[in-house]
Amino acid sequence: MVWFFLNRASVRANEQIMLLNELLEQQKKQTELLMRLGQMNSPQNDAKVPAAGEPIMFKDFIAER
Repeated sequence: MVWFFLNRASVRANEQIMLLNELLEQQKKQTELLMRLGQMNSPQNDAKVPAAGEPIMFKDFIAER
């Protein structure tokens, strides 16, 4: 009886891990697609984008109206 419940729990855990891995792969594909779409729709100006560690200056912002 104990073996049955342990085996069942193990199978369910393996199914959940498999589903989570599939979800992760789909999210990676979606992120890649969104990055491509963002690059296609971005304006072709030469505005400098600050790097990750670089401080953001207010002169880099464009006021929205």
